[in-house]
Amino acid sequence: MRRIVMEILWLEGTPDVVHEMVWSLPVFQVSPPFGEVTVTAVFVGVFVYAHHTQNPPARVMTMPAAIHSVLWSFIGIPRVPSLTGLHYTGSGNTESAYTIGMSIRTKVAIFGVIAVAAGAWFVFTDMRTPPPPAPQPPVPTARVSYYCNGGKTITTAYYAGAPVPAPASGEPPTPTGSVALTLSDGRALTLAQTLSADGTRYANSDESFIFWNKGNSALVLENNQEKSYIGCIAAAPESSEMVLPQVYANSAIGFSLRLPSLAGSISKNHLGGYIADEKYRYQGLGPGKDIAGVKFTIPASVSDGTNLASDTYLSVEEIPQTPLCTAALFLEKGVTAYMVPDRDAMYSVASTTGAGAGNRYEETVYAIPDTNPCIAVRYFIHYGAIQNYPEGAVREFDQAALLSTFDAIRHTLIIAP
Repeated sequence: MRRIVMEILWLEGTPDVVHEMVWSLPVFQVSPPFGEVTVTAVFVGVFVYAHHTQNPPARVMTMPAAIHSVLWSFIGIPRVPSLTGLHYTGSGNTESAYTIGMSIRTKVAIFGVIAVAAGAWFVFTDMRTPPPPAPQPPVPTARVSYYCNGGKTITTAYYAGAPVPAPASGEPPTPTGSVALTLSDGRALTLAQTLSADGTRYANSDESFIFWNKGNSALVLENNQEKSYIGCIAAAPESSEMVLPQVYANSAIGFSLRLPSLAGSISKNHLGGYIADEKYRYQGLGPGKDIAGVKFTIPASVSDGTNLASDTYLSVEEIPQTPLCTAALFLEKGVTAYMVPDRDAMYSVASTTGAGAGNRYEETVYAIPDTNPCIAVRYFIHYGAIQNYPEGAVREFDQAALLSTFDAIRHTLIIAP
């Protein structure tokens, strides 16, 4: 850019001191091309204008007629000497050269327009070209929270790692993944994936801390011993059906689920949430046929003022040594179970109803096929016949809302191997 400006100044007959000042002009980094083009143009315009105000141009510019014709046709200035300040001499031959003398104001104006247009084009081009994207942090392939005995938790973020070439025949694959752990005791660790014949194993450099993911459960070894984090079970993510913020996990049976609220165990005071009874036994099949499980009794706020009984509950139960898991195992004889698709799962479903002394009892069991021990979720709904109450004494409970809540809880059930 400066070399072009110097040529123009030479043609204009400016003194050497002006040449030196232009050559020493700093490059203003307004925008990579824009700064030098426009700022240099402004300085040159000032110098040339100031010089030629007192010293009219002594030299003239010459160019071939063809080039002159194309140039001025492109710019769009008519060949009228009185308007442009141009003076022509020549024989009219297309091979002849025109001798052009133009006033300094005209030249500076033309040069300034070209310089500003060029600068604007560079800026526009620079604005249209998006900057290169900033490096993005790695995205985890999964985020899972584990709930362990004693109320301890582990929050994890799993990362896949970079792809590696396929191993040679007979060689194990090279693991490249990693996991970021946040423990409820405040520790945060990032562990590299290691070789494992069962599950997915992660460890630190000296293997003093090992995190072993097996299905929906996790094993934590510190110096090759289970110490602080025992019986860890994955929890379902937040429900899309309703707000279920409370997580309950039971490592004895091996399951977790989410609840709208959780008051605690049956030994604690009723605080308005679901009450978990870990000593529950279903005894509806007769003596010696109890079914073990965990019962979650509804909060008093659900039944108060309605004909719904406060002993209504949802339970998770298991029957050991059952090669064929069916809902009929959890109800009285003669009940037929049928397969029901629900979301991405299949359930074996059976139900019964009963009545006595103005009470109504409804039970529905959702058994999970192919589990052994056989695991099922039971809905036990007890309510009074609304017609047996004095008018206005209670309102009829919202059965659809209750079933929707039980369904949402059941959908968050996670079974650990």
